[in-house]
Amino acid sequence: MTDIFGIELRGESVRLLPETLAARMILSGQRCIALRAPIRGHSQISRAPGQDFQGVEICAVPISNDGETIDMILAVALLATRT
Repeated sequence: MTDIFGIELRGESVRLLPETLAARMILSGQRCIALRAPIRGHSQISRAPGQDFQGVEICAVPISNDGETIDMILAVALLATRT
């Protein structure tokens, strides 16, 4: 749908995220954070008020049962944008 902005995360539960998907997720997270776009389903990063973003990037990302893997990747993306 065109009314979803930022990145939509979906996937199966697995223990480890494959390196290729991890690299793509970090780059996607960096772009999203740079635009201050939302990452749906993750409360720590939200859309800036009054801004609209065009398009959706859908990443079919396998994540751990507790979401720990995706939190780790987003944390790395956040750190990468600050250095």
